[in-house]
Amino acid sequence: PLWVCDTPVEGVAVSAVGSHEKSAAGPQFMKDQATASARVVLAQQMKVRVTNMVKQYVETTGAASSETVDKVNTSVSKLITAETISGSRAFRSTVSPKGTMYVLVGLDPKLAEDQTKNVLKTSMRNERALWQQFKAKQGQDELAAEIAKMDAKQ
Repeated sequence: PLWVCDTPVEGVAVSAVGSHEKSAAGPQFMKDQATASARVVLAQQMKVRVTNMVKQYVETTGAASSETVDKVNTSVSKLITAETISGSRAFRSTVSPKGTMYVLVGLDPKLAEDQTKNVLKTSMRNERALWQQFKAKQGQDELAAEIAKMDAKQ
């Protein structure tokens, strides 16, 4: 099905797909693992902190036609997600011909709207948001004072 390739699904506002290879532990275990994987992806869509490091090393020995080049590239990424998602559920699941279990996890439109409002409320309580609100109010007050000065001169 197309949803396995992240095609949007009607009636699911925010979604993610998780998978788990065929396991001797059985289909329920596979479904649980695929669902957990999808929830991680869903949380990462909401908030993720990424650290990335790329290192390159090149060394040459010899000269001209006898020169050899050794090249090493290393890339390391670390993703950290700490997000609480309430109300997510498995909407669909399927098993591939090779036995991999795929699960579509998401939020219905109403829950997605509620989650978004909650995130906005939470972010509006943090110090940075309060500072931004203070600066905006300060700017409005300065503008009002300038307008009052102009009115007084007329």
